[in-house]
Amino acid sequence: YATAFDDLQQQIILTTTVDNRASSTESSSNSYASYNTEDKVFLISYEEATNSSYGFSSSSSTYDNSRRKYTTDYAKSQGAYTDNSNYVGAGFWWLRSPSSSNSYEASDIYSAGAINSSYPVDRFNGGIVPAIWIQL
Repeated sequence: YATAFDDLQQQIILTTTVDNRASSTESSSNSYASYNTEDKVFLISYEEATNSSYGFSSSSSTYDNSRRKYTTDYAKSQGAYTDNSNYVGAGFWWLRSPSSSNSYEASDIYSAGAINSSYPVDRFNGGIVPAIWIQL
């Protein structure tokens, strides 16, 4: 946070109550969900990644162009996955939502733009797409 944003930028970034309840995951009975947190920078949840008012498809299985993210040169240099077949240049990126099936899995968006609700978190080649709320 202190490295990525200058003083002016830090002043407009709001502290956000981040919803980490089970209802923010793919299962309203997810036993791996946790308490809400107060954060300035965070990852979006499964629920947010299927929120049409944010510009995403409400279907997790839709190949959604709005959810598809392309791997930057910097991320590639750090080992991030890049699709070289169907969605050339796209990667996968993590959501903050834990899987409801295992403690070692979380949700992610894969290169097509659809959501995997259970993916092992020991995969080192996933990207992140940080989110912030600002006040102008």
